[in-house]
Amino acid sequence: MRKTGFVSLWLGVSPSLETLEEYVHQKYSDDGDIIVSPFMNDFSLPSYDEDFLEVDFLEEKCRSLAELLTGFSYDETLINNFNKDFESRVEKDANSIVLIYNYLAKPKPYKPQQNQSVQLQFIGSSVYQ
Repeated sequence: MRKTGFVSLWLGVSPSLETLEEYVHQKYSDDGDIIVSPFMNDFSLPSYDEDFLEVDFLEEKCRSLAELLTGFSYDETLINNFNKDFESRVEKDANSIVLIYNYLAKPKPYKPQQNQSVQLQFIGSSVYQ
C-alpha cells in the first residue's frame, strides 16, 4: 500500500536485467486498464506507482546488503536500516534487487516466489527518509 517515507525490498535471482524488468513492470490494455505483472501476481500486490520503482541486476551474485543496495536512491539509509532490521532474511546469494519507494508492502506468503526464471524473496519494508 502507498505509504510516504517507506520503501519495500525484494531480492532474488534473474538471468538478466531485461527478464527482471519484464517480470516487475505493469502493462496496460488498449483501454488503459492495468494488466497485472507476474511480480504483482506472485506477491498479491495492488498497483504501485512505477515512478517509485527501482530495479537492478548484478552480474555476480552476493548476499551483502551493502553491495546489493549501493547505488540506489538513499542507499546509505537503506543499507543501515535493512542491515539492522532484515539482514537475517537474506537467505541466498542474489543478483536482482527490486525497491518500491513510498510503499509499505505486506505480501503473503513470506517465502521465495517463482515465476518463469525470476525468483524473488520479500525482505521487508523500512523508512528511507
